[in-house]
Amino acid sequence: MKELRRQLKELLQQAGAAVFEGQVFMTEEELRPFLVAEKDVLNVVKKKGR
Repeated sequence: MKELRRQLKELLQQAGAAVFEGQVFMTEEELRPFLVAEKDVLNVVKKKGR
């Protein structure tokens, strides 16, 4: 898995994309369960922090 991430990072850098250490590569579909309405962000974060 580390090698695959390294290769992906290298390919993205070659394509001129900004890549940050620790960056997680997920598709929009994979991220969808984590999305909340903008007006609810603070409340959601507060609830999860408890």
